[in-house]
Amino acid sequence: MSYSQEEINNFFKRSGRMWKHECPVEHTTIEVGDGEPCNWCGLYEEQYLQLKKNQIKNKNFNTEEFLQEIKQYHLPHFKEG
Repeated sequence: MSYSQEEINNFFKRSGRMWKHECPVEHTTIEVGDGEPCNWCGLYEEQYLQLKKNQIKNKNFNTEEFLQEIKQYHLPHFKEG
């Protein structure tokens, strides 16, 4: 599998920052690259923060329903190769 020059350039433009989250699928703390989704649950940082806010506001919040709602959208993970 090879990457185009554009894909290589986009990789090196990233900040190198990682965001940390408690993955609801793996049930462990995972660090994910800036602007990338978790490889296990598919959440981006903004979506994870929304999930946590909802859980804090509403103790009866259904995490599984939230994840199913998020998964209905196309979430690009890896380049097929």
